[in-house]
Amino acid sequence: MNGPDKALIEIGGRPLIAHVHARLGPQVERVVLNVNTAPERFAFLNCPIVADDTPDFPGPLAGIIAGLAAADTGLVVFAPCDSPLLPLDLVARLSGAIGPGMVAAAASGERIHPVFSLWRRGALPDLRRLLDGGERRMTRILEAMGAIRVSWPDDPFLNLNTPEDCRVLTQRLADGD
Repeated sequence: MNGPDKALIEIGGRPLIAHVHARLGPQVERVVLNVNTAPERFAFLNCPIVADDTPDFPGPLAGIIAGLAAADTGLVVFAPCDSPLLPLDLVARLSGAIGPGMVAAAASGERIHPVFSLWRRGALPDLRRLLDGGERRMTRILEAMGAIRVSWPDDPFLNLNTPEDCRVLTQRLADGD
């Protein structure tokens, strides 16, 4: 996004993270943010904040590990800050599918959306081992953990990566989409 903190980019008059919080919050008991710099910028959400416990911010796996380590529940759901239209049934569908597995992850068509996932807290030792071993690719981590795929018929996992993506979504919201 050429510099600004993606989570705080405004879409439809609200930061991206506020859109995600509004859609995820009603689905869970508590929202916890994984923020590695200047957590005070997120105080408006009134959420606990955890930081990665590994140096160099190695990606989503470090955030998942931080979230699982901070959890006081057996299951923890994850969603990225740049997907403001996440499904309103994300948690229900993932928790309904996980069974005895360690992780359930969202998919649409043939595409998996690895950060949209529900993890058992018991996966933490294996995830630390994978991270310590140098693994960073979430699709490989899900494969190693035997992830259960939960498919949505459409693709509600719009991910904003460019200023143009933000303009398109802003227009969609203005048009009532």
